[in-house]
Amino acid sequence: MIAAWLFLYLGGLVHALAIYGLEFQSPRFAIILFPIALVPLPILLKRHRPALFAAVPPKALASAGLAAALLFLRGLNLDYWNTPDLMPSILVAVMGIASLWVALTDPFREDGAIIWIRIGLWQLTGFLHPAMPIAGASVFAFMGAFGLLRPVPATTSSAKAPDPFPAALVLGLVLSKPWWDYAANPGWAPDLAAWGLGAALTYLLPVRQAGARIPMAAMHVALAALFVLYLPQWGWAWGLLLGLAWGWIWQRLARPLPFRRLTYGLLLGFMLSYALHANLQIPFLRHFLWLGN
Repeated sequence: MIAAWLFLYLGGLVHALAIYGLEFQSPRFAIILFPIALVPLPILLKRHRPALFAAVPPKALASAGLAAALLFLRGLNLDYWNTPDLMPSILVAVMGIASLWVALTDPFREDGAIIWIRIGLWQLTGFLHPAMPIAGASVFAFMGAFGLLRPVPATTSSAKAPDPFPAALVLGLVLSKPWWDYAANPGWAPDLAAWGLGAALTYLLPVRQAGARIPMAAMHVALAALFVLYLPQWGWAWGLLLGLAWGWIWQRLARPLPFRRLTYGLLLGFMLSYALHANLQIPFLRHFLWLGN
């Protein structure tokens, strides 16, 4: 569920706001960004006030998030998302807070390879609407709260576990490239679906064993290389390779997952990637950092 929140809600929200814009002049923009600002709160409550954190019923919260997602999808079906409108902003905030809280309630409720296949399939819903993957996090939260996701064995943090922030930062830079290349065109969806499939393949025993022999530094270099070598016409192969690298990294991270560092690393990577794309008129950036354009 944590992976779903990171890559469907957080990533989908950044993508959608880049397409539809965010009116910073209006105080309503704070409603949309509220779930991201809230990230430290449930973590702190769970650590220092566990009784207060546990008092929030996850099933009711997940049901509210799913209802908000359905209403949000209904609005997308009727019209485009006008980000200054109040009601869609509230629905998006409810979806984000509910799915975030439920994900942190049971951080071990992941589904191995299956969760990455499902994330990849939700990316394909971008063919229907570029903001539709955001709702996928609420579906994951509902399934997890009602026991429909298989929990993985609980493990504790390892002293050898790598710091997730650098990998998440580089992944945010790389993973968002198809969004900026295609904008509202749904051509980015197969690339991200291939990324989910690649991550799922790393759970196969021979692939997992092969990845275990690769140093972490080499995987960071591979992510950086894929940032430079993105070519839209080969997006599916690019996504598959990116998924393999990320799947190997993901399995090495400490458990429970260092959620805040993953969140802030991805968010910073998404923002830096967007900033680079917005300045492609600079020759150096255009020819050396965005070879696919």
